[in-house]
Amino acid sequence: MHKNSFENECTHFQRTKEKGGYSKMLERLMVDKIVTVGGKEYKLRKVTKQELFNLRLGKEPGLVFKYDKELWFTELPNSNIRFRETERKKLQHLCSSDYECCSRLSALPDPEGCACVRDESFTAHRRNSKHRVHLCNISLRIEKYDFLVYAIETFNMKEDCLKVLSCKNCCRSRVKPSQMDIEEREKKIVALAQHLDPYVEKVSDLKRFNEPQV
Repeated sequence: MHKNSFENECTHFQRTKEKGGYSKMLERLMVDKIVTVGGKEYKLRKVTKQELFNLRLGKEPGLVFKYDKELWFTELPNSNIRFRETERKKLQHLCSSDYECCSRLSALPDPEGCACVRDESFTAHRRNSKHRVHLCNISLRIEKYDFLVYAIETFNMKEDCLKVLSCKNCCRSRVKPSQMDIEEREKKIVALAQHLDPYVEKVSDLKRFNEPQV
């Protein structure tokens, strides 16, 4: 990718206050297909959706970078390493940052919510299930979502990670859930709970989940 086209393509990305830090690391990822994890660099290789699906079914930890319709993958040496604080700051997560979050950061149905929130991660207990192929198919997998333009995901890790760098559906809001008024927060809590129990109508209905059954 030409330098100028890269800069034009990245103008809508959130930048860090560290001058040049974010764009430099992003350019290494987008242009050179090299990612830094745990202070070490890893070269990514292009894979198909089926190849990536088979890798997810295994137990080896890995990282996938969704570059529009392309998928780039690298193995990671162990499941304990993760993005360091400096690396997380240089690759800001569009869904939620220190001061803003996406207004669709919810498990509500579209268009209010997002499939990335609704889908469950393919965790260890799912990998060991006899229905693991089906569970992997319905789990969180960034290659499933056409609205994600650029995104990073680690899997088969002790702490899996998802970083959304560019999203067609992202709608940034300066009001985080903790800053909402009580009525608005309760509406969102009830909406989330109704995915598990359609009979929940108000927050007080949730108390029965914590009450001992006689």
